[in-house]
Amino acid sequence: MSDKVRKDQYQIKTETEVKFIIPDKDTFTALKNVIAFDDFQLRPIGSKSNIDRYLDTTDKRLFQAGYACRIRQSNSKQILALKSLTPPEGDIHRRQEIEMVVDSDCPQTWTQGEAKDLLLGIIGEQQLQSLFTIYQTRHKYHVLFEDEPIIELSLDEVSLNDTSKIDYFELEGELLEAGLEDDLRHFSHSLQDIWHLQPETQSKFERALGTH
Repeated sequence: MSDKVRKDQYQIKTETEVKFIIPDKDTFTALKNVIAFDDFQLRPIGSKSNIDRYLDTTDKRLFQAGYACRIRQSNSKQILALKSLTPPEGDIHRRQEIEMVVDSDCPQTWTQGEAKDLLLGIIGEQQLQSLFTIYQTRHKYHVLFEDEPIIELSLDEVSLNDTSKIDYFELEGELLEAGLEDDLRHFSHSLQDIWHLQPETQSKFERALGTH
């Protein structure tokens, strides 16, 4: 679920989601073709490719303060996201995210807003440097319970820095406004019981950082 607080130049939201490792391409392909399991039905809502650059100072001040800094290219816009690196509570990942449109990698030049204030309060006069780039293709579905969309499901093909190969596959399920956390837990347990998937405890940022 994303609880959004919209401002003129930025938005704040809290995401509630589950994440799972997809062990191989065959399982990924099988999941893409699923239309229902347990009490849930799946409805495709489209696919999208994202290019995400992650940045920090040379001494990783943002990471040490518990944040990941991402700039996503979206058509002609660059969208900054500051994401809290909060440990999961069981299977549930809950994190705050502050987004705003930016025109450069230099935060001192950004439009005034909470994202800028938070980031500069952590890094001071330091400059941001690129750490790595994550390329992903996301195949999205609405998970329905009694014909109501309660979860947005993403099946992700993820490449780190190099688009010529897929490094891993991942599943994410984000709670929608109509859903309850009990629904998300039921969904999570069904994925483990029926598909034998293992929960992923790390974010994509943390997973990529571990390889650098």
